Formats: sequence, C-alpha cells, structure tokens
Amino acid sequence: GILEGLPSLTRTGNCRFEVGECGIDIKVDLGAGPLNTSFVGLVRVMGFGQAVTVDVNVRDLRILLGLAQTPGSHLELTEFKVQQLKGVSVAMHGLKLLSKVFNKLSAELTNLFEVQIKDAIEKQIRQAVAEKIRKLNDITFF
Repeated sequence: GILEGLPSLTRTGNCRFEVGECGIDIKVDLGAGPLNTSFVGLVRVMGFGQAVTVDVNVRDLRILLGLAQTPGSHLELTEFKVQQLKGVSVAMHGLKLLSKVFNKLSAELTNLFEVQIKDAIEKQIRQAVAEKIRKLNDITFF
C-alpha cells in the first residue's frame, strides 16, 4: 500500500533519553496527521473474487516509539505502538454498485473494523519508520 503524511510526525508528549553502560534507550510520544493510506486487496463473496482499493484517512494519531542502541551496534526500533486514532474514514473502490453501498455503511464498519484498521496503519508506519532508521544507520560522520 501507499502511505502519505509521515512528514507531519512530531513529538507530542514526553521523551525519555537514557544513556548507560548498556547503550542508549529512547522512548518518545509522537503524533501525526493527517495520514492517508491506500491498500489493494481481494474481496471474496460466495467463491467469486474482485480486486478492490481501500482508502483510509486518519485525521490524527498518537504513537509510542522506542529506539535503542547498544555499544557497537546500530540504532534499532524496539517499540512501536499506535495508541490512538481519531477521525478515521474508509472508502472502498472497485465493487461498482457495492462500493457505493459499502461507503454509505463505512462509518459503522469503521467502528466494527477499528482494530484491523489500526493494525494495518501501525504496520505501514512501523515499516516506514524502520526504513528511515536503517538509512540513519548508513550515515557516517567521519
């Protein structure tokens, strides 16, 4: 899928930064929004399948992020948890008339599938943040 809106990621709460013999440990509360993501999938009904695109828009979200680096190792993502989603809207495309019916019911379905939506968004953002951390690890300063 596609994820847009990560540049809006900012610190919104506490930040804990500890340095010791075991290395560096960082915990940060972050916020982001608006975020837009798009997934392509297959809907099966009674043995028939149809490709669909699902667009998810999130007005605001809160994330708990944990990073660590032990001596002699790279910075690693140790914790990533979406703690709160606000203003979630879902739209489906590709089912012709059924897409219109789905989109009319999307507010109720968004509540019904809130956990799945949260997990899908969390997975995409976690992958994007982990990739940025890998790129940071490749930077040399000397």
